[in-house]
Formats: sequence, C-alpha cells, structure tokens
Amino acid sequence: MIRASLASTPPGPARESELALVTDLIWAHCGPGHGLEHLRAKVTGEGLDLYLFMRAPSEAASFAQAHAILTSALPPLISHGYRTTATYC
Repeated sequence: MIRASLASTPPGPARESELALVTDLIWAHCGPGHGLEHLRAKVTGEGLDLYLFMRAPSEAASFAQAHAILTSALPPLISHGYRTTATYC
C-alpha cells in the first residue's frame, strides 16, 4: 500500500464530492502494467490522501508504479485544483 497526499488549491480540505472525481481521474490514467488493484481516497485538512493498493514484486517497484500513475494523472489533477505533496509506504 502506498499513501500519496494531495493538497488542494486553495489550501483546505477536499469536499467529499471530489473524492469520486479524483479516484476516477487516477483510474483513467492507469493501465494494467501499473499494478493498481484498489484505490481509496480520504479527506484531510490540507486536501486528501490517496491509498493505492499495488501489486508489485517489491517495495521499490510499488513506489515506481505509484509514481508513474500519479505522474500520468498530474495534469488533470492540477486542472481540478490538486497537487501532489508526499508519498509514503
């Protein structure tokens, strides 16, 4: 599992209604080779946290796959007012 934090612009918590939009954007920019099996989003005080459940042969591979997904989805995320802030295992 990888946790990625997204900050909203302007700063503040995401609206509950935006969770589905963000998860749909992530899935739309994800292919079978990315290894994403499940995705959850949770509102935080700064925006939202994404929990990416990855299928990968190693921790390093899961980080690389999650990074590829977020990099691919970044332009539409930015257009909807989000930017990546941190990724954790």
